[in-house]
Order: sequence, then C-alpha cells, then structure tokens
Amino acid sequence: TMHPAQRANQDDAGDDGEDDDRNSNPDYEQLKGLWTSELACPELLPHDAETVAKNAEEISNREDAVEELLRRSIQQRGGGGGSRRGTSSSSGELASLVAQITRMDTDRTRYMLVDLTRMRLAKIENHALHYRTLADQMTEEEEGGLLHASSDCIRDQFF
Repeated sequence: TMHPAQRANQDDAGDDGEDDDRNSNPDYEQLKGLWTSELACPELLPHDAETVAKNAEEISNREDAVEELLRRSIQQRGGGGGSRRGTSSSSGELASLVAQITRMDTDRTRYMLVDLTRMRLAKIENHALHYRTLADQMTEEEEGGLLHASSDCIRDQFF
C-alpha cells in the first residue's frame, strides 16, 4: 500500500493539466502545504486555524452546491416532455456529473483536514510528556491563548 503523501506526490508529478480548479484555490493550496509539512515533520508544527477554518467553510459551501446540483439533476431528468426531453435529460446528466466531481473534490479536501487533525493529535499523544514540559514553561497569557485557540478549532471542526 502507498502512503497518502506518496500518493499526493505521485498525483502532483503526473498531472500537468488536471486539478486546475484546486490549483487556482489558494486556500486549498495552503491546506495542502500544511498537510504535507505536518506529514514530513516529526515535531508538531504551529496550527494555522485560519486556513483550516476557510477550508472547512469551503467544504460546507460545496456540499450545499452538490445538493443543489443533484436537486436540479432530478428535476431536469423527471420534468419536461416532448422535444425538450432529450435536452433536459442531458442537462440533468451533466448536472449529476458536475455534482459527482464536486463531491469527489470536496472529499479530497475533507480527507486532508481530517488527516491533518489526526496527525497532530497522534504527535501530541506520542510525545505527551514533552508537550507537557513545554506547557509547564508557558506563561499564563500563552496558556490562555492556546486554550482559546484549541477550543475554537475543536468547535469549528466537529460542531
């Protein structure tokens, strides 16, 4: 089996024209950079809450778009009659195809967000004593900021 980072690198190396939409999305590219950096680094990297939040919002927006495309696809396939039926049916099939592609793209982004969170949690769990020592050395102001940021992140990710 191939590691996700190897698959991502293989996909990037072989695709010149594919993924143009995602490549033009700076939030997606930033998330991809965070994900690959976290994967390659043995230490916990600083958390980029803004990029994570933007991509989580993008996922929500895309899910709404997929639902709308599927609704439109069903309406166009089921509705219409006479000579318009062929055109309406092909429009419905096109909307369904676009919905499937958008869903797949959304699933890729979701995978990166979930895997980034999983990697970060695994690093914290595996090196809990080290991070506890660092936490003991923090000032009260740093602790408060960290707790506030982590609670916001958890709330945004899972609720």
